[in-house]
Amino acid sequence: TAVVSPVTANNTEIGGFVQDDWRPNDHWLISAGLRWDYESNAVNNDFVTPAGIAAALRAYPGWKAAGINPDDYISTGHNRKPFLGAFQPRLGISYDVKGDRDLVFVLGGGRYYDRSLFIDSAIETIKDQYESVVTINTPPNCTLGTPRCVTTIPTNVDQLRALAAAQGGEVHLLNNRTKMPYSDQVNFAVKKRLGVINTSVTFAYIKSHNIYQELIGNRNPDGSYSPGGNPVYVYNGVPYAAGIFYGTAAINTAPLPGYGSIFIGNSDGKAHYAAVYLQADKPYTERSGWGFSTTLTISSSRSNDTRNGASIGDPFNFDAPTIGAQGYGDSSGLERWRFVATGTVKLPLDIRATTFVTLSSGPSYGGVLCNIPTTAPGGGGCYTTNFGIYRPGGIGYKNVDFNIAKTFKMPYAHGHELTVYFQALNAFDFVNRNYSMWGGGFQNVGGAGPTGAYDTGSVASQGRNFKVGARYKF
Repeated sequence: TAVVSPVTANNTEIGGFVQDDWRPNDHWLISAGLRWDYESNAVNNDFVTPAGIAAALRAYPGWKAAGINPDDYISTGHNRKPFLGAFQPRLGISYDVKGDRDLVFVLGGGRYYDRSLFIDSAIETIKDQYESVVTINTPPNCTLGTPRCVTTIPTNVDQLRALAAAQGGEVHLLNNRTKMPYSDQVNFAVKKRLGVINTSVTFAYIKSHNIYQELIGNRNPDGSYSPGGNPVYVYNGVPYAAGIFYGTAAINTAPLPGYGSIFIGNSDGKAHYAAVYLQADKPYTERSGWGFSTTLTISSSRSNDTRNGASIGDPFNFDAPTIGAQGYGDSSGLERWRFVATGTVKLPLDIRATTFVTLSSGPSYGGVLCNIPTTAPGGGGCYTTNFGIYRPGGIGYKNVDFNIAKTFKMPYAHGHELTVYFQALNAFDFVNRNYSMWGGGFQNVGGAGPTGAYDTGSVASQGRNFKVGARYKF
């Protein structure tokens, strides 16, 4: 029995930030800053590709035909360097028209680097050294004579292990020149005071670059990802990708000899996010005895990820050989609109009652194109597309909480307070469901298409519950 050692990976993060604020008069305020970040092991710098895998990659005919340089994915432990260019400037400008905070214009922007690569790059070590996953098919999902295709899958454990060993497993590879993901952000706001109420309108825009994902690296001997070399198909004017679900795709027909599936890192992901925030609030005071806050967010996001998961951090893409092969589409997980409100009122006996209300359109989920005939390229059933599907109309998520609290000042301890409270969470017992490509999008497979129904097995909120507690402040 082989001894399995735990996987360890170390990463040192260092960050520095300088900022200066300049107020030439009562109208202008200018803030400028610069941040710099450093990670010692963001791209698995010390990893050494096993010699057997390196030799197999260099001899793999599909990569030669496709023009993929295997040395771009073979790490020697010395050919990956820490990124030193994570300089992130920030600038903020505000203009107070009368100098009394009644009407203020605000403009801000900056660059922000993401530190997600360390987690993604660790998969290279974990998968290559300590995990092997094998996929074995039987007709009609595959053609006899091709790798990983057998007449029947044996039920005997020893025979199954022997078959799995012959088929190979998975190889995960990071590009030695993997780029650091970052985003450029800008926002513009107008703030206006209406009596005791503060209002603001904010426009925000974020453009993300170098979003990382792992893609299928298998290629047929002619260098194609799938027959004909075209991984993206069109049915009724809608592009779709059969990906690994297409039985004669390279991942099924051209495994890396001795190892099987190849997954390679790619940093070509891009995303755009635009939003409008409408806010109004009146701070609570003991004198007025009431206060509230409201925020309505209306947003839109698009990504060039095939399943539009890049914008929400999905590290795997199994549908096309490159990020962006299907063009831009709506990002999954996005709420078209979201409304959050709180209200506080002072009741008799100095009791304070607060309400929290959250409403939203509900999240979108990945696009699906169904009812593709078997005569279409890669056809039959349902496949992912380049656009997101949203819950059709109405309110997709709703929650209302109540909190009642009473504060007692301690008589012989100055500044000490005891607060007791009662909370009713999700007071109306709303049931909020999740919406997913797999649950909602793939329903009615082979029929007219996705129904837009929620995933019946997944609930996105807790049921109604009550809490009683106390806090002591000193």
